[in-house]
Amino acid sequence: MSECSRLEERIVDFLEGDLAPEDCERFAVHVDRCTTCRDTVRSYRAIREAYRAVPAADVAPEIAARVVDAARPGRTTLRPPSRRRVLTGAFVAAVLVPLVVLWIGERSDPVAALLALGDSERAANELQRAESTYARALALAGDDVRAAEILHRLAGVLVARGDFASALLRLAPLIERYPRYERRSDALLLRGEALVGLGEVGAAIQTYSLAALEFPGEEAQFTRRIRELEERRRKSDALEALQSLGYAGGD
Repeated sequence: MSECSRLEERIVDFLEGDLAPEDCERFAVHVDRCTTCRDTVRSYRAIREAYRAVPAADVAPEIAARVVDAARPGRTTLRPPSRRRVLTGAFVAAVLVPLVVLWIGERSDPVAALLALGDSERAANELQRAESTYARALALAGDDVRAAEILHRLAGVLVARGDFASALLRLAPLIERYPRYERRSDALLLRGEALVGLGEVGAAIQTYSLAALEFPGEEAQFTRRIRELEERRRKSDALEALQSLGYAGGD
């Protein structure tokens, strides 16, 4: 079992503060270094907070039982799950998200409901569904302040799917229209990765260079990425030169 898989099994314990101090520190260090696990933790946290935002009294037992029943094979009626149980394992995707969509949607916040659903789909690696869900949330959000975050999530899914051109189209309005977006530096990093995916290494280096100036406190990560790309470009240029010499010599 990979380190990521082992940590994913402990996400709920981490969020609930149930890990031993040394395990908590090890978990935090890994999440800080691993983009995939960081996104997964962010998704679990968003779903957890959305679930907890609904008072327990609002959860009709018959609704919970019906959703749980529909999420499992067969038609056996089950008792409503406890909040702790809902936050674990397959219940996160199979039970919690449908409930969140029902409860929050009924509370007149369909954008939040779609974001919770999209986060769960992304965590389950159902990227095409997540893209569609986020697009629906964006259409409903309009000029809502959450539009910036939705654009960011959409772009992240598109990069994960390898659709770099579409990701850049989503990132352009985010970067241009929302200069005070709290995760702007992450959006700039994502823009650089999309450019690299398209083979636009020079444009990616320029993006990272400007980002390093805009966010001096995060300069190290942008500078490190610039060095990596410059080294890659030097190797590519050297290879092209050798191939050119070899071709010329063959004549």
